[in-house]
Amino acid sequence: MNTTNSHIIIRFIFLLSVTMIANISMAQSVNLQIVTKEIKKKMKYKDGQVLAVQGEKSEVEITPWEKDYIAITLNLTAQHPERAIAEEDLTYFEYKFEDTRDTIFIQNEITAKDETLRSGLQAFYVINIPASCKVKLDNYFGTAVLTDLSQGIDINSEFCNLELKNILGKVDVNTYYGDLIGVMINGEVNISARRSNVTLSEIEGKFNIEAHSGIVKVFANQSLLDMNINATKSDVFFYDSQLSGYNFNLTSQKGDIELPDRLRAEYTKENEIRNIIVKPEGELIGVRVAINVISGDIMLGTR
Repeated sequence: MNTTNSHIIIRFIFLLSVTMIANISMAQSVNLQIVTKEIKKKMKYKDGQVLAVQGEKSEVEITPWEKDYIAITLNLTAQHPERAIAEEDLTYFEYKFEDTRDTIFIQNEITAKDETLRSGLQAFYVINIPASCKVKLDNYFGTAVLTDLSQGIDINSEFCNLELKNILGKVDVNTYYGDLIGVMINGEVNISARRSNVTLSEIEGKFNIEAHSGIVKVFANQSLLDMNINATKSDVFFYDSQLSGYNFNLTSQKGDIELPDRLRAEYTKENEIRNIIVKPEGELIGVRVAINVISGDIMLGTR
């Protein structure tokens, strides 16, 4: 390659870089027009009814209150540099509220196909419910924060991060591509997490966790637990300041098991399967943790 051609190529690369930087700067300086539609709704509630929320591109907050009805504030938003386009795309958001004998049903959905939409769409729910109301949530592409619920919850989510705080009762969570954080959960808990990380702290009760391609972390506090964790292509961490009080049964296939040196354990290994049993010191009854991992590691540690 001669000198002239080299200079031409270098100049072309330089001009291309400058153009790309200019385009990025222009894109960052564009002011988005935000169009919002607010809907407020009060719905009568009868003991025994279930609140069922089905959201799409929704951020959902659900908390209890002392009143005997359900209050919903729903904000639908569309964002685009051109306000007219944002206003037009906002019409693709549909919502409905239904009241049947057994269920109070709330739903929003986007009726247009993805290639038709030109705006960023988002729904925001703030829902207050009576303390005796159970919750069922289906949410896709969003977030959900559920706090201080005492009648259990049933969640199915995809691409949705979940936060559960102070939850009592039967808890069923099925999450795909969405991390779960649970604090102060007490009850019968079933979690299925695919390509999702699960972090639990200050928990008690019976837990069954199925995890695939994620990380599971449990921060216990000398908790009364009956816990089963089955994980594939996942690492599992269990932390407590008093690990010696637990009855552990740990199995890892194609992975390692790590625990503090001072923890007394029975260790066996056959082919690629490692197994460790830790028997509790003292007479703690019902404190049992079984962890079975395939293609992943298990680590016990103190906080």
